[in-house]
Amino acid sequence: MTTISKISKRDVMNRAWKIYRGNYSKNFGECLSRAWWVEKEIQKSLLEEYYWEHPEARPESLGDRIRRENREKGIPAPSFHRDLRGKFSFL
Repeated sequence: MTTISKISKRDVMNRAWKIYRGNYSKNFGECLSRAWWVEKEIQKSLLEEYYWEHPEARPESLGDRIRRENREKGIPAPSFHRDLRGKFSFL
């Protein structure tokens, strides 16, 4: 399985048609929207399942990359403190 897979427009249209024929709605646009949502949720669950099995393949987030680069440069991690009024300040 590849980590990134495209959603097939044909599958979306077939699903939308089945939803439409199943009397979900009289508006085909609503059925098409629902079909896209279902296909995206399926792809999302497949991707999460893959990352649970292969955690090393999970891409690094932007925040994680910035923190890693700052550690490598020797920049200390930022800390936020609250003053007496409850306002946050950055140190």
